[in-house]
Parts: sequence; structure tokens; C-alpha cells
Amino acid sequence: HHHYRIIVNPTNPLAPPARNDKCHINIITRHGYPLTSSPLLWFTNPTLPPSLLRRISQKLHLKANELIGQAAVFDLMEYLAEKLVSWQKEFMEEESLAEQVADQNDTNAIKSRSNVARINSVNDGDDEEEIDFYSTYYTAEERK
Repeated sequence: HHHYRIIVNPTNPLAPPARNDKCHINIITRHGYPLTSSPLLWFTNPTLPPSLLRRISQKLHLKANELIGQAAVFDLMEYLAEKLVSWQKEFMEEESLAEQVADQNDTNAIKSRSNVARINSVNDGDDEEEIDFYSTYYTAEERK
């Protein structure tokens, strides 16, 4: 078994705040490599989010499995250098979309609460007790 830690220079610069000089691929060759097994590998860059690092490592693992039977270390390094920026961009777009969806859900929830408040204010003329279901806590005695 051999362990390699290789610096990878992306073919295009990563988007800030990620740093290009922090890209490393760690490779451990296992018994049977390269003829019958792929190397164990993982990508590191302390300036990228952990979920993106996992995604990149998974993509590298899939690529390594395609290359069983041939020396894959150089090919994996080149593959990573070429694809890294597009994977980061894809991840950032997904995160941005998720934030927009969350913001829209928050806006919809606020509108919904506003509508409930309007309905309650219309019913203010009634003699019934108004209940705020968002912040009301009942004691055990009150629940009976």
C-alpha cells in the first residue's frame, strides 16, 4: 500500500472564497492496484464546504472504478483539475436555488400568518376568546 498526497492545480481558478493553492488529492493504492482494484482516494481543500468535498470525492471514486486495469493516478489528477471548477459552480447554483426556495417558503409562511392575523382581527367583534396558535402554551390543567 502506498499513500500519495498530490497538489492539484485547477485548469480554471476556483470562485472565491475558495483557494486554488489548497487543492490536494489523497490516494492510497490497495493490493491489486491497478489490475484488479481502484485506489482509495479523497479530495481536500479547507476553503470548500464539506458537502462539496464529499461530492467531489464520490465523483473521483466513480471515475477510479472506470479506470480499473490501468494506472489511474495521473488520469484522476487531470480529471479533477479539469472538472473542479464546474463542480464548484454546479454546487453554488444548487445552494443559491435552495436559498431562494427557503426564502420563498419563509415569505409564504409570513403571508400565511398575516392572513391569520387579519382573520382574527375581523373576528374581534365576537365574544369568543382569540387563540394565538403560534405562541400559546397550555398547562396540563388548561388542556383538560
